[in-house]
Amino acid sequence: MTIINYPKNTEPTLTQDPDLHLVTDTGLTLTPHIFKNNTYTFLLPEEVKNIYIRSRTSSPRSHVGSPTKSQSQLGVLIGQIHIITHNQLYPVTEHLSQYNLDGWDKIEQTNSRWTNGNAELNVNVQVNNNSRRLLTIQVLSTNYYLLNNPLDQIPLSNIA
Repeated sequence: MTIINYPKNTEPTLTQDPDLHLVTDTGLTLTPHIFKNNTYTFLLPEEVKNIYIRSRTSSPRSHVGSPTKSQSQLGVLIGQIHIITHNQLYPVTEHLSQYNLDGWDKIEQTNSRWTNGNAELNVNVQVNNNSRRLLTIQVLSTNYYLLNNPLDQIPLSNIA
């Protein structure tokens, strides 16, 4: 493949910002209200029962010096998840115990699990009426993510 008019020394830009956000089962995108001490806090709308934890992804094999040959795409390494109401703390642990969850990598030995960038999670905790729900997600590790791939910016007409 030949790319016409493409600068030879163009490098992709990397970031460690995972761009973590939620998409609800109703299609609403939620950004974190608070990010502190590696924990993201989101306000959950009343009617939401399932969410997707979305983030950038990268392949572990793409990191310099990485010994793995894995071709999986990893998002973020998640530890504890909680739903908080005005007077109650509910741990959410299905991501640490259920093997076949959509969007999750294998279960780690350290009470944590990597997402693949679009991890489904049930947040259908019964709470008192009119009680707000906060969701906290502890992120234990991130990757280097490709922020802008120069090849994505090339018009197809420039590829011969």
